[in-house]
Amino acid sequence: SVPNQEKVYSNSKNFLAQNPGIGSIRVQFSEVRCTVVSVLARIQGKTLSSWPSAQGPGYDIAMLEIGKVDAADMIARGQSNNTIMTWIRRTGGWLLNYIGFSMITQVITTAANISLEWIPLMGPMATSIIGLGVSIATVVLATTTSTMVAGLSWVIYRPMLGMTMLAISLGCFSVASRVGSSNGIKRNVYAAKLYD
Repeated sequence: SVPNQEKVYSNSKNFLAQNPGIGSIRVQFSEVRCTVVSVLARIQGKTLSSWPSAQGPGYDIAMLEIGKVDAADMIARGQSNNTIMTWIRRTGGWLLNYIGFSMITQVITTAANISLEWIPLMGPMATSIIGLGVSIATVVLATTTSTMVAGLSWVIYRPMLGMTMLAISLGCFSVASRVGSSNGIKRNVYAAKLYD
């Protein structure tokens, strides 16, 4: 029954009127044909619910596949899908990190273009070298910070893996800072010799 004699329409057939109006209700019907499915879940009375995982909330198991599939195959596919989604998220996080550092270091390349582009022949070459160095530094920063964040998140669940990732990222930061400081010292010594 339709409340208050409202007009009801379907995608394929009108029920009570020829033209829709204000207050009309649109309904849609779909059909799920009988087929064999494989379900991996917990039976609670006459219903199915997700199986609680030992890893805690967010990892509950509730899987459905068309056809007759073994439980081992369903678990293997689920683990494969989880691995793919994990790497997609990691790649997306690294990409966002790289974009952020690129926006920060864009000031350096812009200043180099403004100050050196007017020099004939050497100007474009110098700006290209500076741009390459900034790009390499951006990749290193994005990779090390992404590794550090991943290591911090893994410390609770897998302490050895998390501590290893933290050590690697901190080591990369240390090496990069030492290389930068040694280059700065060499430049200062060279400038002092020129002035002497």
